Amino acid sequence: MEGATLGLVARSADRLEETASLARAKGPEVLSFPGDVADNELAKRVARTMIERFGRIDILVNNAGTNTYHRNLADMSVADWNQVFSTNLTGAFLFTRHVLPHMRKARKG
Repeated sequence: MEGATLGLVARSADRLEETASLARAKGPEVLSFPGDVADNELAKRVARTMIERFGRIDILVNNAGTNTYHRNLADMSVADWNQVFSTNLTGAFLFTRHVLPHMRKARKG
């Protein structure tokens, strides 16, 4: 992580801060953003804050994901379906949507 700066996002503020502390112990500067990755305003704010603070985003890792206990389509509720897709797909779409213009402008990332 030499020279890295990190922006971390998670719904659980406590677990997020625990992870951020572990990363900080290795040296990088870490910004924590508690919230739901499927929140467009959060995705926009994270991208804007990281660019304003550090000048660029070199790497975007969309690794947020969730699942539901009832994975069988016959048993899965619509609410569970929406939660899985919102986190697993919409979140990745939103963050990529807000970071990609900066990477294109920098011609790398």
